[in-house]
Amino acid sequence: MEFEPISYDHAAFLIAKRPWQVSRDCELLVAAHLEAMRTYGYNSCIVGIDIYNVEAEAYGCKLSEPDDNGVPVVREPLFERLEEIKSVRLDPANDGRMPMILEAARQISEAKPDADIRIPLSGPFTIACHLFGMENMICELFTNPEPTVSALMHLAENQILYARAASELGFGISLFESSVTPPLLSPQLFSDNVLPSLRRILTRRNGLAGAGSQLIIGGDTVDIAEAMSSLTPSYIICPVETDQERFMSMVAGKSEMAVRVNMNPSVFLPGNVKAARAEAKRTLDIASRHLNTTIGTLLPFDSDSKIVLAISDFFKSGRHFRRADA
Repeated sequence: MEFEPISYDHAAFLIAKRPWQVSRDCELLVAAHLEAMRTYGYNSCIVGIDIYNVEAEAYGCKLSEPDDNGVPVVREPLFERLEEIKSVRLDPANDGRMPMILEAARQISEAKPDADIRIPLSGPFTIACHLFGMENMICELFTNPEPTVSALMHLAENQILYARAASELGFGISLFESSVTPPLLSPQLFSDNVLPSLRRILTRRNGLAGAGSQLIIGGDTVDIAEAMSSLTPSYIICPVETDQERFMSMVAGKSEMAVRVNMNPSVFLPGNVKAARAEAKRTLDIASRHLNTTIGTLLPFDSDSKIVLAISDFFKSGRHFRRADA
């Protein structure tokens, strides 16, 4: 069973730097992700630290620098009116940190030519929440759906430019849209008003060269699982926050889509080795009943590398492994 320990801000921890520093320095970003890949023997990388802020900052949102090792956050919405969203344009070659991230990906790929290197893209609804405010966006989806969907479609077209820039350099994308997770949005509101913008990105993306697209939506997603899988991404996650048994029964085995069953990330914090072993066995029991699955987690900033490596060894050993067709 493949184990995927995903490092964003944890990659900064591995080189003894603050996430803020690494997120804004190409040399440090490259060093951090190469160290994460070396430490965990993992031949894949999503190039980012604060993956939900990049496009918002490129559009003009200001970020707050944390005092400690926290991840930067957007200070406040940029716009007061929904229609202002349709005024924004995106140039991946020049705007914000996007050129730095693409260059970091190029350098990581040069150092690891066989690795699966991906560029993180924020979903249109997440970007809109940064630009206009989450409460405002939810309210507009309820009361003014047609122009709101139009605004999301405009952001989707901009994201296609970023996806194309990644593709031209030979990189896949990972599309992150956890702001849509119930109860923030109802399943119907998601399907009717947000799904079309995600479909626009993934459909266009699938027509470009490069690896298939990943769709990453965290939280309690079981009630939108079928809508997510209808987009036919190459890869989705089964979040720890949801009913994982039910989620897997709904999506596993659909076309060629891989599913990563997530472990509880807290078990990788120092002092939790027993809890980590128990969690590994729990998720293995779920994942091994289905084909085309992996097990993974988003590592907390100060995860204990010894625990991560011990769990990686557990999965590599095949102990307690049971084939999906056994």
